Amino acid sequence: MLSDEDEEDDDDDEPEVIRPTKRRPRYKELSTDEEDDSEEEEDVKSEEDDEEDDGKPIHHYSESEMGQKGDPFTDADFFMVAKHAAKFSRWLDMTSKDRWEPFTEKVRTPCS
Repeated sequence: MLSDEDEEDDDDDEPEVIRPTKRRPRYKELSTDEEDDSEEEEDVKSEEDDEEDDGKPIHHYSESEMGQKGDPFTDADFFMVAKHAAKFSRWLDMTSKDRWEPFTEKVRTPCS
């Protein structure tokens, strides 16, 4: 018969599994206004970068300049989609069918 001590010795033969501990997140204290000012400056810079106005007028494309079915999208494709979406003030409230059915009917090319 095995004693409790003998059973514990059997457990010692197996390597002990050590689970890694999770690191606690380190939070920065916002105790001064100086940090807030630098963040505001970064926001202004990023807004300026987003605008990317090169001074050139926007090129207006026609449907004939759109790419072919299955080809990568072209600037003309993006222009026509944006122009279509801009016609609707409640775009986000519309169903997908209501959004795109008129557009596909307008630009659909006859199948050969």
